[in-house]
Amino acid sequence: MTAAKSIESSWTPQVLIFGRGLLTPEADVIGITTTGLAKNIAMLRGIGAKVVICEEAAEVMEPHLISAMMPGIEHLIQIGDHRQLRPQINNYGFSVETSRGKKFQLDRSQFERRAEGEPGLAPLPVAQLNVQRRMRPEISSLIRTVYPDLKGHDCVQNFPGVTGMREHLFWLNHQHPEDGRYDGAKVKSHSNSWEVSMSTALVRHLVRQGEYKSTDIALLTPYTGQLQKLMAALSGDFEVFLSDRDLEKLADDGFGHADGVESDSVDSVDDAPRIEHNRGRMLQKTALVNAIQLATVDNFQGEEAKVIIVSLVRSNSNNEIGFLRTENRVNVLLSRAQHGMYLIGNARTYRGVNIWDDVYQQLAERGAVGDSIALCCRHPDIPIVCSNPDEFLRRSPEGGCTLRCDQRLDPCGHRCPAMCHSQALHDVFSCSQPCPRIRTTCQHACPKLCGEDCGPCRVTVTDVELPCGHIADEVECCQTPHPETIRCLHPVTKIVPDCKHKVKVPCETDVSQYYHCPTPCEATLACGDRCTGQCGTCQHSHKECQRICRLPPSTCNHLCARKCHSGELCGSCCQPCQPCHKPCAPCIEKCGWACEHMGQCSLPCAAPCDRLPCDKRCSRKLKCGHQCPSFCGEECPEDLCQLCCQDERRQRRVDVLEWKLYREVDLDDSSIVVLSCGHFFTGETLDGSLGMTQVYTTNSNGEYNGLRDIAGTLSTSGVPSCPDCRIPIRQFATRRYNRVVNKAVMDETIKRFFVDGRRRLQELQQRLAAATAKLSLDNIPEWDDTVPRSGTSSVLRDRHRELNRINLTLGIAKQQMDTEHQPAKKLFDAIVSSRRRQLKTLSMEQRLPELSLTGPPPAYNSQVLLEAEALHLQVRAAILQDKMRIAAKVPELQEGLKNADRPGADVPGLMKDCMEGIKKSREWKLPRLVISLSQLYAQTSQLAGRYSAQYRARTVEWRDYGATAGELLIEALQLCGTFEDGESFREDVQEALKALKSTRYEKVSREEVKAIKLAMVSGFGGMSTNSGHWYNCQNGHPFAIGECGMPMEVARCPECGARIGGLDHELVDGVSRAQGME
Repeated sequence: MTAAKSIESSWTPQVLIFGRGLLTPEADVIGITTTGLAKNIAMLRGIGAKVVICEEAAEVMEPHLISAMMPGIEHLIQIGDHRQLRPQINNYGFSVETSRGKKFQLDRSQFERRAEGEPGLAPLPVAQLNVQRRMRPEISSLIRTVYPDLKGHDCVQNFPGVTGMREHLFWLNHQHPEDGRYDGAKVKSHSNSWEVSMSTALVRHLVRQGEYKSTDIALLTPYTGQLQKLMAALSGDFEVFLSDRDLEKLADDGFGHADGVESDSVDSVDDAPRIEHNRGRMLQKTALVNAIQLATVDNFQGEEAKVIIVSLVRSNSNNEIGFLRTENRVNVLLSRAQHGMYLIGNARTYRGVNIWDDVYQQLAERGAVGDSIALCCRHPDIPIVCSNPDEFLRRSPEGGCTLRCDQRLDPCGHRCPAMCHSQALHDVFSCSQPCPRIRTTCQHACPKLCGEDCGPCRVTVTDVELPCGHIADEVECCQTPHPETIRCLHPVTKIVPDCKHKVKVPCETDVSQYYHCPTPCEATLACGDRCTGQCGTCQHSHKECQRICRLPPSTCNHLCARKCHSGELCGSCCQPCQPCHKPCAPCIEKCGWACEHMGQCSLPCAAPCDRLPCDKRCSRKLKCGHQCPSFCGEECPEDLCQLCCQDERRQRRVDVLEWKLYREVDLDDSSIVVLSCGHFFTGETLDGSLGMTQVYTTNSNGEYNGLRDIAGTLSTSGVPSCPDCRIPIRQFATRRYNRVVNKAVMDETIKRFFVDGRRRLQELQQRLAAATAKLSLDNIPEWDDTVPRSGTSSVLRDRHRELNRINLTLGIAKQQMDTEHQPAKKLFDAIVSSRRRQLKTLSMEQRLPELSLTGPPPAYNSQVLLEAEALHLQVRAAILQDKMRIAAKVPELQEGLKNADRPGADVPGLMKDCMEGIKKSREWKLPRLVISLSQLYAQTSQLAGRYSAQYRARTVEWRDYGATAGELLIEALQLCGTFEDGESFREDVQEALKALKSTRYEKVSREEVKAIKLAMVSGFGGMSTNSGHWYNCQNGHPFAIGECGMPMEVARCPECGARIGGLDHELVDGVSRAQGME
């Protein structure tokens, strides 16, 4: 896969270039960046372009532009403004603005160099646009020193003033010093805290006017340190402002262009069209940082805004202003505003630079410089002057002055009691006077405030006669026109038709149907106790006896904590006796999921439930008195009452299909389910997310009507998790999804059991390989006459100590991997026992459909046991073969061995167990194990034949081993062609068959022994891969496909020879996905 990606990455650019080359000759104009031009220079040279147009040429470094000068270019047109910002470079030391950088001038564009000229090279002719349509005349005059011939279009002569401000252009001078450049956080950019507060106060005032969109006001600063502080201050300050969507809505509703709203002057607030506009406005409360544009000067080039506020930052005794002494940057700063601009800075610090001194002189001549700024409101005679941030709150608390508004509210006609504010806020002000409206339906006065909707009449009336004849008191007036909708709570006595009990219920209660009689049952149960249920719930079956047994079990002194179980034994005590050292087993207690509609789950706690989910809302009441919001049968979440819970929870998104919040959900139609992580969702959301249709069948209406057969399949997606936090859903925490979660948890347990078994066998196989390497013939010591013959057996035991230890460890592992100890087997036994207890309570006719029980655990678990048994036989064969080789080389040892330790004594048992393993492997369709065990059988029979010839032991009987071995090897040859990689065994099997038929005996090489050992457990390595995807053949054997994990060819199963794989990503018949094994 990695190689394929590498090849693809190498040829993809060439393919794209070739494809673009085919398309571009047909194009008249090709748009491209300078970086894109450099990347595609080979293609562009082949086009033969004659004209190059460079836009924003003053911001392009000269090397970039030179790369565009391709062969064949006849005309170069550069468009830009070299009086604004230069190209950006990473090292300011190489800038033309520094003394060192003048040698390099890396940020000087060719446009600037050729437009201004240089020593020995005259300037090129430059065509300049002299008419601007952005700035009002007072603002454009500030940059006349840069553009002497600049003129304003007629449209800028009639720009409106800035709402809420006396002056359209002003420099607010102050003497507050800038912050230290190196503070505790080691910030290297400049900032000024006083200007942050002043800028925030001014922005708040402008936003409160309700006249400007979020793109109409821009707050600029030259330094990123100041930008960060401004962003923090504006993010923590909230204000109501005019929504952008409102302007679009006004235009759609026929009120004209949206921008027309902002063009009204301050003096036109009483005009009728203006009021109608404002009544439709959508005001929203948000952070100030979202109500304006906030940027550095460099990043605002090419942009504009109706109102510009500039925080100049620098204020020091040395009159240092940094890069703001550059004419290009000042030009950009002063040319962004349309209607108004406000500079906040220390004039004394900036006047040391000529361009800033010229700006100051122009503003001073107009009286637009001062240490306080003048605001205005709808009371033009009231002066509002602010010189520091706190004065904005005292002198203009609501965006106006401190007088009362006193204008009439529309449409009620009351006078506005608020302080002077903008027309936009006035139009949405909610009148707090008592409502004067009289209802036309009942003549009652509305008790609400004038600005609130009257709504239905909630006045309480008495003596209302209901259709049933009773008189109702304390009825809301709005209900009287429809008395049939009023609940009659007058107590009456009624007779329940089914049981004939007399019950006292409210008059509105219908006891004729769907009524559960609350009369205590008190019938005598089979155990002799009284039934504690109610008559209505005991019509079909009595409530289970709730009395605690409290009898001692037969094995300990604990008291039985189970509920009454008359006629049954107490069973094993479940209380802790001592610290448990065994791994956790699946819970086999009785499942507690039950409800009155769908009944009780009859299976053990850890098994996939056999009852259908109940879609009805829980009828129980929470502690607050309201109905439970969850499904029937679930635990009631006391802290999730839709009416009483915290506002944060009511705002949670619980329906990912319709994106509804909790407060918007109708719980009668869509009840909620609370997951173990604390998140909660509607049932429809979780049913689809967790795959309920994979375990239940549904009818045409989507209602669950049956159980799907999920036996024998593994979950494809692991344990389901929360849609929000992705935390796996804890078992037994959510009853509705017990069938899904329990199935996934058990599949994970089976998978881990299977993988752990294979891992342990691999470790033992490695130990066996290392141990047998030490037992090779080269390491057999010569016979020492000084060793007593009686000690020969102990010598062999010492020699085979590691093999015996491996055998012991393998025996323990086999016992732990045995079927009886597998989690699936434990749960299977518990399910069968539970079903059998159920059958005892049913009649013969009812028993017949229930006799089909779940089948045995999956076949691959037995495969692990057979591989363990094969490894055990391999260890025994290694010991036997080592004994025979020693006996052949050192015959003297044979005489000193006990009868039980002689090689001949181990042969019959090993050959018998080997044949038994071959039979079991045939039954489970594992041809790889059949071949490996057949080779082991043949190899052992050869050694036995040589041993019998040397010592004349059981020659006739052992000849039968040779005949059987021949038959097994012939069968093995036939099996080699039935599964993938089977041909790799063929040569070894043929050699073994040839050696078996030969009359001479050959010593088996160390390489052949190693090959047999690898073949014995070759399934381990093949199936432990993590690449690709896992599948099951038609006989249930798992196999893996590498690379992308999808089939591209047909092959044979490595174990049974069944057809596997497929063509063009389509699986052959019988093959199924086994993603749970990945």
